[in-house]
Amino acid sequence: GGGGGGGGGPAARFGGSPVGLEASGGRRWGLTRDLLVAPLVEEAVFRGCMTAPLLSAGLSPTVASWTAPLFFGTAHVHHAVVKLREGHPPGMVAVGTVFQTAYTTLFGAYATHAYIRTGSVPAVALCHSFCNFMGLPDLGFRKERGEDLSCVYRFRHAISACYVLGMVLFGMGFSDHGFGWCFFPDESMLPALIGAD
Repeated sequence: GGGGGGGGGPAARFGGSPVGLEASGGRRWGLTRDLLVAPLVEEAVFRGCMTAPLLSAGLSPTVASWTAPLFFGTAHVHHAVVKLREGHPPGMVAVGTVFQTAYTTLFGAYATHAYIRTGSVPAVALCHSFCNFMGLPDLGFRKERGEDLSCVYRFRHAISACYVLGMVLFGMGFSDHGFGWCFFPDESMLPALIGAD
């Protein structure tokens, strides 16, 4: 989205409460961009405007779910230009750009799948906003040395197991996989709405 995936989300990046009552104009704009503007605009464009034509062109919902996010992931490459202009080392910029493109593409695949299943742009925009707020998991608690040893360090194995369990359950939520439960409707809503098969 608005770059909300890195380093613990906007609340951490902007150094304080996400409510932003005490936030300066710049921080307030950053939160507005990451939590409202980017999710609404990106989901309207990358899900609302791109998914239906892909399905109408005959792509299966699965192929469309993996095609539309390629554009979404690529749209985030411009962050590399900003980093290079700020003087960051090109090697680090390249690694960061590949990583950001990969996770935004994966999120885009999830959001496209959710959009195809629900037919709701507001639902995926809300999910996008939540993901921007949360950011990537903060694995700093696993650090073994240093003065700033996390207060949850002794629970690092349990927390790591919960992360892994969460990823497994998330993946299982895409279809019933024989478990008889799924977070999405059995039938896709969007192809029925546009007349695709």
